[in-house]
Amino acid sequence: MILFIQQIFGNGEFVEVPTHLLLRQNNLSHQVIPLVVLSFVIITFAKFQNQSIFNSLFKLIFANKNFEQVLKEDLKIGSSGSVALIINYFLIVSTCVFLSIDSKFDVTTGQAILISAGIPAAVFTFQIISLWLIGAITKEMKMVTTPLLETTVIIELIGFLLFFLALIWVLNPRYAHYFLLTFGVILCLGFLIRFFKSLYSVLRKGVSWYYIILYFCTLEILPFVIVYYYASKNFSDYF
Repeated sequence: MILFIQQIFGNGEFVEVPTHLLLRQNNLSHQVIPLVVLSFVIITFAKFQNQSIFNSLFKLIFANKNFEQVLKEDLKIGSSGSVALIINYFLIVSTCVFLSIDSKFDVTTGQAILISAGIPAAVFTFQIISLWLIGAITKEMKMVTTPLLETTVIIELIGFLLFFLALIWVLNPRYAHYFLLTFGVILCLGFLIRFFKSLYSVLRKGVSWYYIILYFCTLEILPFVIVYYYASKNFSDYF
């Protein structure tokens, strides 16, 4: 009781006690909770459409020689469940990007929404367009069909995994730094898996090392170097 009185009045000085409750500082991370709920609904729908869809995704990640066969039997790209998981990828990656911006950058809500929606769309478009462009230039679309399908499978699985990260993130915003690192690790793992699976696929079809190195240097590595260089020059204070 004495300690409580001292906390109110201090050391012999009167401290004014608020007569009404004050609003807490707004936390933007709480605004994305409906998006996480929507992601859960989409994942549930995908599961309802294909009961083994998530087991199939994990199986396809480790499938190499029999990838096309497993894909044909267990998971059809273009089915309602598969399309739902692609939509979920855009939704949940945008959510994680928004949470990342909220924890690291001082931008307006409108800017955060614009960046959050643009980044996953740009990355997805780049991954698909780069492979399609190589197939169109070389007139060997059959060579890039499997890497395109593998990219789609990896995107669906990443969206599923990031749902759990986003769910924990919005409930524990004080640990945003650790969740941001985890977000980056998951994305990097996805790119690495895509890289090695695509490399293995085209090597099996007899593509020369010269064309593979040329492709990855110009359409995979160089764009990320440019983005990193731009970010380090313009946003160095945040890193």
